[in-house]
Amino acid sequence: MRRVLKTILKVAAVAALLYAGSAAVLFAFMRQPNAIAGKALSALPGPAFMLFPMQSLWCEARKGTLAVGDPAPDFELRARDGSGRVSLSSIRRDKPVVLVFGSYTCPPFRKEMPAVNKVYEDYRDRATFYFVYIEEAHARDVWPLASNERDKVVYATPKDMGERVSLADTCTKAMRIEFPMLVDDIDNPVGQAYAAWPTRFYVVDREGRIAFKGRPGPFGFEAEPLRQALARMLGT
Repeated sequence: MRRVLKTILKVAAVAALLYAGSAAVLFAFMRQPNAIAGKALSALPGPAFMLFPMQSLWCEARKGTLAVGDPAPDFELRARDGSGRVSLSSIRRDKPVVLVFGSYTCPPFRKEMPAVNKVYEDYRDRATFYFVYIEEAHARDVWPLASNERDKVVYATPKDMGERVSLADTCTKAMRIEFPMLVDDIDNPVGQAYAAWPTRFYVVDREGRIAFKGRPGPFGFEAEPLRQALARMLGT
């Protein structure tokens, strides 16, 4: 009986070490650049997403270094409509600035955008909204999804700014986004600075500091916390 118990304990210990090691490797891949992380996760078998605490691992790996109260990193990006380039520092500071990050190939983004549009409708006179179009979440050459196939949202990773702007145009029309859209440069500097991939919300206050930082997408891409943050800031 003792031998059996020892064997069971040894097997359990080995299994625990393998599980912990696998989780550590998975976490390390999640912290990699987006293309690497996407390809690694796309190769995981389905049961792995139930075996490991994917949401907790992902949110910790992609939380980024910015914190509420930090100065918001400045940027200058091309406007989707061709009207020029816009820098964060040039936006009037008489209102908080809402930054919505995302891309068309992210299913949770597409699902939540109607609610985000409603937040914009309710607060458009009291806050300045900008959408920042970033690196694709589920490009067909990096992390294809069956749900994108069903929705006919199948696009390769843009190779240049022309292709990214074109996809941003498609996204704007399909999602009926009425507030201005900026397009991150092809080497993704703003998406990286804000740890925004695949989706995220920020609110920048009148002093240029981060007043609200949403949880990493796709899990944290929820319009309600954004609405609550604006209500607190604006006293509504």
